Amino acid sequence: MKSRFRPFFALILLALVGCAGTRVPMTPQQEYAEASLLHDAESYEEASVQFEEYVRKYPESNNADNAKLQIANGHFQQGKYEEAIAVYQEILTSYPEGDAADQASLAIGDSYFAQGETNEAIEAYENLLLKYPRFSTQVAVSAQDRMNAAEDIEEDMRIISEGADAEKDNAQYDIANISYPYRRRIPLHKPLITALYSDNFQLPICSGSNDGSYSCINARCITAAG
Repeated sequence: MKSRFRPFFALILLALVGCAGTRVPMTPQQEYAEASLLHDAESYEEASVQFEEYVRKYPESNNADNAKLQIANGHFQQGKYEEAIAVYQEILTSYPEGDAADQASLAIGDSYFAQGETNEAIEAYENLLLKYPRFSTQVAVSAQDRMNAAEDIEEDMRIISEGADAEKDNAQYDIANISYPYRRRIPLHKPLITALYSDNFQLPICSGSNDGSYSCINARCITAAG
């Protein structure tokens, strides 16, 4: 009896081993979701590889432009602003009517803003506002908000460079106050922040609260929207 059943069990074992070594192909949705999980876990390089593969395999997919946007956002989060801008521009060229186009336009301005290139940031925000002159979308409201901040910082930097000594301290405080809310959305380039302050000026230490306000130590007390 033993010899009769042994081949039967061997066949079952081989079948199980074969199944264990075979990976069921993922759907496009699953591939995108897997890349998104890597991005959310801040594994930007790995996520970028998977998003690129997704775009290569499904160039006409509704998520192709969003995959590109995630690639660019990964560069942005790592401080690779020029690489980010290049991919954002690619989105505008390849998917001008896609869901990701407006976010890419806004992010181009953010990439310049993060590097302290305020003129370029303002131009990028203005280009987006030309598309939505009536502020009909949230992205247009964000562009106007950030453009105002960039213009204010540009003026404060002019005062620090050319203004009277009495005005420079106020300009430094103003830059700190303007930049703080944006640090939670735009990782401002560290050399930009440190270059704005004189040797005896202390960067405000700010803390947020549950109601969206914040207060600062080493600076005037501020209450502002988050």
